[in-house]
Amino acid sequence: RICDRLLEGGRHRVSEVGPKDALVETSGVPMFRFRYFRTATLGIMRGAAGMFAKSCYARELRGTDPERIQVSLRWV
Repeated sequence: RICDRLLEGGRHRVSEVGPKDALVETSGVPMFRFRYFRTATLGIMRGAAGMFAKSCYARELRGTDPERIQVSLRWV
């Protein structure tokens, strides 16, 4: 229930950028206005991808919409 509430109204899109690279975009989430929530989201994405890889790197790509996050995800 809490995950549904935190990501209420959000839209998600994952695009393959390379063989071990992806771009994850989530928009329409009011909680992304807070830095700690964006940082926690990066950790969750890195942890999820890290279950299937030796190393994983997640980096937020800056945008202008406070309710949107773009994450560059890379793994080895």
